[in-house]
Amino acid sequence: MHSPFHISHRIQKPTKREFELGLIVLSSVGPLASTPQIIKIYESQSAGDLSIYTWSLYLISGFFWMAYGVKLKSAPLIINNIMWMSVYMFVLVGILRFS
Repeated sequence: MHSPFHISHRIQKPTKREFELGLIVLSSVGPLASTPQIIKIYESQSAGDLSIYTWSLYLISGFFWMAYGVKLKSAPLIINNIMWMSVYMFVLVGILRFS
């Protein structure tokens, strides 16, 4: 008789493709969570409190991380950094237009 806590089958490890797909989905949360901030900048037409230097450095950093992802052929790094760089560019354009 087996204990009710005994697991009779082994849990399979995800394949590399499954793991990368999970990373892409999870890493999309951050950039998508920034959407309300971008909408606020454009609806209020105000970005005076945001630093163009900070957001420019974020964009530059994202470019290097994306290049690293390309070098590694890592889809999660590439996709995530493209998403973040899009956020940074939308914010930077908002800063330039509304500051």
